[in-house]
Amino acid sequence: MVHTLSTVAFQGIQALLIEVQVQFVSGSLPGLSIVGLPDRAVNEAKERVRSALQSIGIGFPCKRITINLSPANILKEGSHYDLPLVLGLMMGLEILPPELKYTISLGELSLDGSIKPVSGVLSSALLAASLGRTLICPGACGPEARWGGELSILAPHHLLELVNHFKGSQVLSVPEPILDSIEPSTEHFGLIHGQIHAKWGLIISISGGHNALMVGPPGTGKSLLAKSTMSLLNPLTPREALEVTMIHSLSGVLKEGRGLMRQRPFRAPHHSASMASMVGGGLKGTPGEISMAHQGILFLDELPEFSRSVLDALRQSMETRQAVVSRANYHVTYPANFQLISAMNPCKCGYLGKTSRECRQAPECGTRYQNNLSGPLLDRIDLFMNVSDIDFKAFPDPTPFDELEYTRALIRQAQDRQKLRYQDQNFYCNAQCPSTLLDHALDMDLDSKNILLKAANRFDFSMRGYYRVARVAQTISDLEQAEKILPSHITQALSYRVAHHLR
Repeated sequence: MVHTLSTVAFQGIQALLIEVQVQFVSGSLPGLSIVGLPDRAVNEAKERVRSALQSIGIGFPCKRITINLSPANILKEGSHYDLPLVLGLMMGLEILPPELKYTISLGELSLDGSIKPVSGVLSSALLAASLGRTLICPGACGPEARWGGELSILAPHHLLELVNHFKGSQVLSVPEPILDSIEPSTEHFGLIHGQIHAKWGLIISISGGHNALMVGPPGTGKSLLAKSTMSLLNPLTPREALEVTMIHSLSGVLKEGRGLMRQRPFRAPHHSASMASMVGGGLKGTPGEISMAHQGILFLDELPEFSRSVLDALRQSMETRQAVVSRANYHVTYPANFQLISAMNPCKCGYLGKTSRECRQAPECGTRYQNNLSGPLLDRIDLFMNVSDIDFKAFPDPTPFDELEYTRALIRQAQDRQKLRYQDQNFYCNAQCPSTLLDHALDMDLDSKNILLKAANRFDFSMRGYYRVARVAQTISDLEQAEKILPSHITQALSYRVAHHLR
């Protein structure tokens, strides 16, 4: 007789249903075989299952046992197959009822029978809810699973708790959903001296979702400015929170006991990051940094120090807002709707253009340093900001906190106008508006359009660059609550774009 129950495999952030088939054969040499394209972690589950059963007083059957993971053409990898394997064995031993075939289970076993947390529980809960099945997951992952919708959840911490539940001697409590806390930002604009031009540029960037690049010598506050943008971000919407939490859960970085994420991610990978760590991939095709920054900010400090191949790989994701990982044995797509904020020194030593400490190899030092940034990559950046040294003779006081609150309110008003403008679309900010819709979505008078056309011819803008200036001008118009895009909005947007073309 074959006993069946279900578990999951992951393709991107989606969970795929996997059927676990357990067959006992008498009259053959005893042993346990797992077939169906298992990886090493799944094969090693044999010993964990054997020890977990012995720890709760169940002897391992002296029979020939074959476990098939179907469909057999999908690679099964990870330790979350431990729990369905041991449940299938206990079904064959008639310790657990056959009704388990209507459940979806996942979890890692310890040798003492405790059930350890695994990644991908939220995706599994969404699948179980869509199929109307009960989800069995580790107790530590129960709060995460509760956000999967209306479904029945069993979240034991130990294998014995699950056995007693089905025997009727113990009732497993329903896990409570948990909202992750929002940690207050320790850096915000109210603590930064000066840099008015860069601050306003970042306000435009956050308001419209535009990519930005800050250029300046060391110690001028570029990294602090980037980190301060976290104080200006809205919390995640419920739909965004589900996507972000699924990605972080699948990556295994979601801390034990955490629930639905509310704070937008801020990812700042080191410039030595590899292609797989940035875009995604590796042996298991896990999400990369650009997917971990989904619905948040990807901050790349010292942009030219990153590998040229890594930077060029970002270009497609900046347009499609997806990360496509293709390897010989898998092809997955992760969401990657991130906002790029980057910073760099003007040259290798950092002092090109500095009056008090001039670069000794100018201008070759700056030319060689910036050659790592390709034209197509720079063309996808909307705002270029020169961050200069602060004059200590006119050292300003930090911005009062109530002015920071005013800045937040200003950004919220601009974002509300964009949500209303794009309410019938599948995007919600100016930076995401495709060029095919931009001419109809933007309200630009004739004088503004003529200024933009002249600037495009003067500085040899590409069509992408032309429309990016128009999007930034629309965001400035939204910040000023203007009815139309005025010539002053175009010239201000051009000042942030032309800074790159004049270098």
